[in-house]
Amino acid sequence: MTGDKLVQKNNQYYIIVNRGSKGGRYREAVVIGNIENVKRLMNKAGQERTFNKIPEGADIHGYRAEYATALYNKLARPIEELPYDAIHPGIGILYQSDVYNCRKNRKGIKWDKKAMLEVSKALGHNRISVIAGHYLH
Repeated sequence: MTGDKLVQKNNQYYIIVNRGSKGGRYREAVVIGNIENVKRLMNKAGQERTFNKIPEGADIHGYRAEYATALYNKLARPIEELPYDAIHPGIGILYQSDVYNCRKNRKGIKWDKKAMLEVSKALGHNRISVIAGHYLH
């Protein structure tokens, strides 16, 4: 990634990802955390690579999971405030359509579907099931 991939829209910074990831599909990943440090690194790199080499032992999946969790926590609405707005067709019970309910060993954990979709898009996916199963913790 080169330093010129940093863009600002509506007082929010994004990094454009369009090469070397997910088939080269275009996406904009929102910058979170130490934004000033990211801006400094990207501006310093200019049109050159931001990092010359990624260390061989770098835990890329771990970094993505950390980013996904932080971004989700920034975007998520409180579950208890989401409306019970739909009726389950098979059993007629009112439920929260914007709530993702985990299963199996994560049973009882609930997540905001809209926040999950935004995180999924930032990571180059378009399915909340990928985020639920592999990134959020």
